[in-house]
Amino acid sequence: MTFVADRERGRMVAAGVDGSPESVAAARYAVRAAGLRDLDLLLVHAYELPLVNVPIEQAILDACRDAAHRLVADMASQLTVPSTMRIESVLQPELPSVLLERISRTVPLLVVGQDHLTWGERMLFGQVASHAAHRAACPVVIVPGGWRARRTGEQHPVVVALDGNTKAQVALRTAFEEAQLLRTRVLALHASPYGSPASEIAAQTANLTELLAGWKQDFPDISVRSLVVSGDPDANLLRWSRSAALLVMERPHGRMWGSWERSVARAVLKQTHCPMIVVPRQPGRGRNG
Repeated sequence: MTFVADRERGRMVAAGVDGSPESVAAARYAVRAAGLRDLDLLLVHAYELPLVNVPIEQAILDACRDAAHRLVADMASQLTVPSTMRIESVLQPELPSVLLERISRTVPLLVVGQDHLTWGERMLFGQVASHAAHRAACPVVIVPGGWRARRTGEQHPVVVALDGNTKAQVALRTAFEEAQLLRTRVLALHASPYGSPASEIAAQTANLTELLAGWKQDFPDISVRSLVVSGDPDANLLRWSRSAALLVMERPHGRMWGSWERSVARAVLKQTHCPMIVVPRQPGRGRNG
């Protein structure tokens, strides 16, 4: 494993790479995110060793590590990186989900590709993007395969999902900061169940307006719009993901796998058409936190 001190990783955007189209897209997104933040890039790759009951010969260990080095070098060669950006790598023979969770404790942002595993691979390794979004200590961006940076504008907003039950302070701060970096607007989206009475829709709209008032003061240069729509939250977010620059969601409360399995965030990250950032809740962090 390349040694990169924790204090150095604090100045790096990490990207999990495995050679898939989704991880190539994730690495490209990580380059852009690092460039916008004046940070460096950390490529993270977990590789397999043969499953045997006897000690593995050194030649086999070396061959596995050499293959991992070639994969990461090939990934790096596909990236257009500013001359001022440093690229480091971490290669480790362990499960991707375990390595990425550990890396997330030392970096400000982790980027992974959308899950692309076959059924057999999913049974063996699990859904890496879903696990990272559920367990990582830092915000996690999930990037669909084929993503490429495009010029953003008013027609490509940062869409932040609000459930109406919380103030979603971390998600809102993230959305405004990302919109500032991308030079676009914020759309605060709340989905109300089908058949909700007009009075309830009006009350929800008023609540959103009140919730966003303080953020408008903190980010006066960012245009923001609130929108209450009818229907399932995941279906509405997926529709918006076709035109949005980024989706932003807070991770569901609690670390139990059952609550994550039933969450809107998990459903959306599996199908989103644009990058999606899942941010961990940080109790006590307000607009001035």
